[in-house]
Amino acid sequence: MRSLTPEDLLEQAEERAAEEKKAVIKYLSRSNAALSSIREIAMKFPDKDPYAEQSAEANFKVKILNLLNDVIPLSNPETPLMERYIVQLNDLQLEVARAAARLIPRFDRSRRVEVAELELYMRELAKTTGQLRSVPTGAIRQAEEASQIVRRIGAQALELKQLQSARDSTTFESKKLRDEVDGLRERVSILGQSELSGRIDGLDAEILSLRQRVSEFFAPIAKPIEKLKKLLEDRRSPTLDIVPLLQCVEDPTHLLQLEQAELEKAGQILRGYIERGELSIKQSRARRALEAISELGSRVPDLKVRLNSLLKERIEVLSSREAVELYAKRKEVEDRIKLIEYKLGGLTSGQASLDAQIERCSLKIQNLKKETEMLAESILSEPVTLTIS
Repeated sequence: MRSLTPEDLLEQAEERAAEEKKAVIKYLSRSNAALSSIREIAMKFPDKDPYAEQSAEANFKVKILNLLNDVIPLSNPETPLMERYIVQLNDLQLEVARAAARLIPRFDRSRRVEVAELELYMRELAKTTGQLRSVPTGAIRQAEEASQIVRRIGAQALELKQLQSARDSTTFESKKLRDEVDGLRERVSILGQSELSGRIDGLDAEILSLRQRVSEFFAPIAKPIEKLKKLLEDRRSPTLDIVPLLQCVEDPTHLLQLEQAELEKAGQILRGYIERGELSIKQSRARRALEAISELGSRVPDLKVRLNSLLKERIEVLSSREAVELYAKRKEVEDRIKLIEYKLGGLTSGQASLDAQIERCSLKIQNLKKETEMLAESILSEPVTLTIS
């Protein structure tokens, strides 16, 4: 199987079309010469006189010159232009013949020489038009098709190269940013290993653990208090007295804002509704809720004191100069990490788009390659494989 580059194929196609082009150029030259001669003869007829009755010769001159002006001269053997050119030549001959049949009988006898010359060149033009119409152009068409497809391959190859370069740049930029993120995370880790960070982290862990214990304590009350709230609302009764329990269920730290008496009062109200069986809850859930209510006075004060103490200690630690500086450094690094991760998200999206474009472009090139190989086989009459660099 013969291997060719697109440029090699174009060269082969143009070599095979050379003889046809030579013949076409010869006939184009003859037709252009005939048109030039027809124009020269037409110019021998008198011009229109705006102050006198128009002669047949003057009208004929205007008609021929207008028709000639509508014909676009052609020198290159491009088949689409040739087809249009031949149509223009045929239209010219038809309209000149019509005008001649109408006007020449009215010419002065002194114009017999010009008329004879015009007829001679019109016959020459008709002959040349027929030759142009019948001259073989198959190789020229194949060369034109090869030129067009080679240009398309070149354009797609250039686009693919640009897309791949853009993707490589994106990949390189992403790697740089990921390396920077790794370095920043290491800095955060180092900052987190300081004694102050350890103290803050320890306090945070204790506070979290205590919050969870408070949440677990109020968990058995959550469903019954919600049932009671719904019941009171349906009865259009006030719910203000049970609000403290609702707030603690929603947010354990709200415990710090409540008086113990408020909380115990809300618990006793809930107890009464549970014991009277006015809330539609399971026995096991009612039992757990009553146990939690019974412990409001014994367990909650200690939890409240401990939570308040831890929160105050944390505030004191965080308000120190060392903590402020540490926090500022960590925030700066963490903000930078967030910014880089945002950029990485955009780069990842952009790279996915580039990958899709590269895939489409590669597919177009493969389709063009198959199309070109089929054209090459029709031109060279042998199997061809196309090599695209």
